Amino acid sequence: MITDIVEAIFSIIKEIPEMIDAFSGMELSSSSEAATEGAEAATAA
Repeated sequence: MITDIVEAIFSIIKEIPEMIDAFSGMELSSSSEAATEGAEAATAA
């Protein structure tokens, strides 16, 4: 019983870095897209 809980906690801990990487990757791509759109708007104006 306790070992099941410990294994579940460890599996979650192992997945956290992957979730952070995926989230930061989404953040970087969305912010860079916004920056390029802003630059395009500035050059058009």
